[in-house]
Amino acid sequence: MKLLVSALAALLLVSGAGVAVADSGPVYVALGDSRAAGPTWTSVLSGDNCGRTPDAYPAKVAAELGVSYRSVACVGATTDDVLHGQRALAIRPVPPQVDALSPDTALVTLSIGGNDIKWTNLIAPCFPLVGGDGKCRENSAMQKAIATQLGALPAEVDRVLTEVRRRSPHARIVVVGHGGYYGTHGCAPDANMSAADAPTVADFFARFNNVLRESADRAGAEYVDIAGPARGHDVCAGAQKWFLGDFPRGNTQTRHPTPLGSENMARLIVEKLRRPRS
Repeated sequence: MKLLVSALAALLLVSGAGVAVADSGPVYVALGDSRAAGPTWTSVLSGDNCGRTPDAYPAKVAAELGVSYRSVACVGATTDDVLHGQRALAIRPVPPQVDALSPDTALVTLSIGGNDIKWTNLIAPCFPLVGGDGKCRENSAMQKAIATQLGALPAEVDRVLTEVRRRSPHARIVVVGHGGYYGTHGCAPDANMSAADAPTVADFFARFNNVLRESADRAGAEYVDIAGPARGHDVCAGAQKWFLGDFPRGNTQTRHPTPLGSENMARLIVEKLRRPRS
């Protein structure tokens, strides 16, 4: 317990929070969707069907910081699910993720928003099934749908962060960015995207991440960029890829972090935490 208390005290010192150190409950709570759960095709078949694995970034963050943690991240989770619970894979109810929080929680990470806007559907025109040039850069209907979904997302992310802050007023809250999947060109069958459409895909994720960053700012939370550091590690990067593409390979789910990706996401989060807050 002394080691746990020391680690928590160090974390709070870095964050600049002057609060008492608790002797019970997890120091760190991970909330969010499958980017935080790190699911495999088999992990979603056990437990509460949320698909959490030890390869997911929360486990690696906790190990690097030397603190106790609890991840309640769940496959398919939306902002509403974080607040009110969900029926994961339509099999059994999952309690509200925020119920894992307490006034003594020192660190919270949040990966959310992708399922709210159904991001894979939004940019599907950029990835024609037969390959070639989808010309989604010329697709006005897609741009309208993106604008509509991203326009509604800030209020939903704000709701979650407000509740997190209410339940854990002294916690250091980290919002984890999205994207990182795609680079400047495609590669069949992992990413049937043309080089001409790549900037449109990148712009979508930039706009999505702006929503997350601005919500973090409003809540007094911190934002960790993933898409920028992931350049050169997209789905076309072979053994160096941080994310799996559209073609199933091994046990990692498609369009999800690889173990290497989760490891690097954890590294980026820990680097943020080890810097004093601005």
